[in-house]
Formats: sequence, C-alpha cells, structure tokens
Amino acid sequence: MRVSIKFDLGEYLNDVFVETGVGSGGNILKAIRAGYPEIHGIEISETLYHQSHGKIAAEIQKLPRSPSVTLYCGDPVAGLEQLCATMQHKRVTFLLDSYTDGEHLSDADRPIITEISVIRRWFQDNLIQPIIMVGGLRQSAALMTDILNAVLDIDADYQFRVLDDHVSRNVLVALPPTWVQAQ
Repeated sequence: MRVSIKFDLGEYLNDVFVETGVGSGGNILKAIRAGYPEIHGIEISETLYHQSHGKIAAEIQKLPRSPSVTLYCGDPVAGLEQLCATMQHKRVTFLLDSYTDGEHLSDADRPIITEISVIRRWFQDNLIQPIIMVGGLRQSAALMTDILNAVLDIDADYQFRVLDDHVSRNVLVALPPTWVQAQ
C-alpha cells in the first residue's frame, strides 16, 4: 500500500503478511516490528521496489532474529496467484493497495477486485480464511461496495472494521468468522 497505515499490525498477527503496493516499505517494516514470521511484498514500480528493498534490508540487519522477508517486483495479481498457491493452509493477513497515485482510473481499471478474486479462489473453501485489509476506501464509494461484495463472496460471515491511514476511516479490515470467534 503506497501509504503507511496508522494502526498496529500486531493486532492482526498471523503466520504470514502479504502486501501489494509496497511503496517505500513502511508497512513491511511495521509487519517486521509486529512480529510476523513470514512477510511478502509485491511492488509493480521498479523504482519503489529498489527503494523499499534497501530500506527493509537495512532494518532486518538490526534485528537479533529476523523474519523471512521476500519482495517481488512485478504485477500484483500474478504475484498473489503464485504466493497463494504456496500458503493456502497458513494463517495470512493481506494488505492490498487500491490507490492509484493520483491517476484517474475507472473502477474497472483497478486490480483490487481481481486481487480479492485470486484470494477467494485459493482460500474460499479452506478452514483457515485470511484477514484482508484494503487501503484507499475513500477514493470511490462504488469501489468500496465492490470490495465489500468481493470479500463477502469468500465468506458471507466476514466482519468489517474501518481504520485510519493518512486519511481518517480509509482502510477496510475484513475479519473471517474464525478470527472473530477466537477474539
């Protein structure tokens, strides 16, 4: 997500953290500090990928015990497809980027719904369903409705929280029924 979230990722700690749209790496660093043992980030911009890679590598070197952190440069949908194939039986927290960096794209041109569809394909019938976070909610009411519907297609019992990033109430957190019951 191109903007760093303002809430504690440790509240949603799972076995794996996956972020699309890593940007400068701020949320990956927060996942490291929160204690996620396995972290994956996908960034489409080669420039941002290299910036975040160096920043994250420097942070990991400071740790006495470092998590497994892997960054990918490329298409987030293709990257998610490959990652989901390897982690469908793990507890996963996804942080998906719906920001457009100021570009005026139609909702159909944003990959966020496709990303959620990839997650649905791999996790819908699993006993362990993921936590899904989506940033950039306030960009479009129509997109928010599509995001809610896409998550509810995974499981109609998902529950939602809305949290802050650089804008108040701009991050959707979708909690699967198993997570809600455990709390």
